[in-house]
Amino acid sequence: MPLPSLNGEIENALLEGNEVAARETAKLFLQIFGRENLYFSIQNHSIDREQALNRQLNSLGKELDIKLAATNQVHYLDREDAFSHECLLAIKNGEKLQDDDRTRLESDQYYLKTGDEMVEYISEYPESLENTLHIAERCNVVLELNKQHLPKYPVESGSTADEYLERICLEGMKKRFSSPKEEYFNRLQYELAVIKRMKFSDYFLIVWDFMKYARDHQILTGLDGVRPQVHLSHMYFRSPMWTRLNTSSSLSAS
Repeated sequence: MPLPSLNGEIENALLEGNEVAARETAKLFLQIFGRENLYFSIQNHSIDREQALNRQLNSLGKELDIKLAATNQVHYLDREDAFSHECLLAIKNGEKLQDDDRTRLESDQYYLKTGDEMVEYISEYPESLENTLHIAERCNVVLELNKQHLPKYPVESGSTADEYLERICLEGMKKRFSSPKEEYFNRLQYELAVIKRMKFSDYFLIVWDFMKYARDHQILTGLDGVRPQVHLSHMYFRSPMWTRLNTSSSLSAS
């Protein structure tokens, strides 16, 4: 675990001149994460206070036997994108580029650096570069593409999640409408078909289960999600709040 540069608890303490607090926090992190899993992050974005901080981290690391790791914050892809990023920040915060106090990064070095650039910028701490490679070698994440890892909802023997979800929705429709319009039924079948095709029935059942538990125990809830599932959710959640939220839909009924 490389600790963050400038914005970390230890880093802030060092920048404020509170070495005692920085040392005690580092000792606490050592107890929590272990010596082999803790690193001080060394960065170089051409900022003076960052260089001073690196020297302090190096000194504290030697004192507490905490290794350094070379890292770099990436906010945009290429160095030439720095100004575009400033424009985006100004738009995001409702500020003007001519505002002296507008939010901006402190240099144009927050881009994705190459290995050679990292060696050049962190040349003062070569061991930190080696440690970054060691951390990368310890990472072993295998992402299986085109395969879902959603949990399975327990259903009765001989039934499927698709069938159970459809049954719940149809029961909900009957409770809401004594004689549902054909367009309601068609819309529900369309949404169910989409969910089945995407293999999301288990997901909807899991959400239904904990929402039902919350309502049964008078726990306040709210719903958020994509619009195409409005009618289905209206049927199987049967929430007064959900009804009010969807009165704008031609297929919703209050």
